[in-house]
Amino acid sequence: MFEKPRKLDPRVHDISDVVRRSLDTVTLSPEEEQIVALLQQGRDIGILRQIHAVLPPRGGLKYDAETLRKRSERRVERAIKLAEAHAGIPFTSALDVGCARAENHGPIRQAGIHAYTGIDLDDQHFPAREQGMDLVKASVEDMPFEQDTFDFSCSFNVLEHVTRPEKAISEIARVLRPGGVFCTTFGPQFNAANGPHLTREINLPFMHHLFREEVVAEFTGREDAYYTVNRHPLSLYRDIFFAENGFRLAYYREHLTGVGFGILKAMPELNVHHDLDELAVNAITAVLVAQ
Repeated sequence: MFEKPRKLDPRVHDISDVVRRSLDTVTLSPEEEQIVALLQQGRDIGILRQIHAVLPPRGGLKYDAETLRKRSERRVERAIKLAEAHAGIPFTSALDVGCARAENHGPIRQAGIHAYTGIDLDDQHFPAREQGMDLVKASVEDMPFEQDTFDFSCSFNVLEHVTRPEKAISEIARVLRPGGVFCTTFGPQFNAANGPHLTREINLPFMHHLFREEVVAEFTGREDAYYTVNRHPLSLYRDIFFAENGFRLAYYREHLTGVGFGILKAMPELNVHHDLDELAVNAITAVLVAQ
């Protein structure tokens, strides 16, 4: 597979070709061989439960205070460094899209941006307000801010949940001053190995392509198994970011981590309905400069 995760620009690299060459080097683990053998027996709820018994448990992101602090410091530092390399104005105000617990507030202030606004559809995790902090319950698709309000905006693991990401990008462009920057990292997109965001339930790559949705719903005990994600393909995000939408695209990379490549190699049927890049890209990082 990869000696280390790769970040590639699909306008320069043929992502599917990179994946195809990587798959040639993949060997299945004993655990993956067990999973493939079970999948060859059937695709019903009984098989899914047997696979669950084979797989070791895997949790999702941790949300204790120390983990949140460290994660926020890392990602905000990277985002601001990327953003400042392309900015046309100094950053004095920030918009944190999908702010949740507003854990990015501290690192953003430490970077010298003292006016912080967080926006989220759900305010149940909002902390107590601090000086220079404004928290707003609203949709990024229809924000209650005036045009040209902010210098810098960021979002992390948000756009794969937004119903209309093209509208969200347009709104962010509207509220940023010309020369201001939006930096985002998000994923996985829906067709990727863990696109449904169900690793807390079962760490089976491509489960949503290998099993019917009603089987997954029965396994998870949810009426809608994939309700937390928007189900948009990678191709839609490419169309959005590569289009003229009030922004100049300054930086764009797709992350290849090799997640699920063993299953992808063993189950070529996956590639019949989806291109390899749709299946293999695990996240996107983009930097957009407001015009």
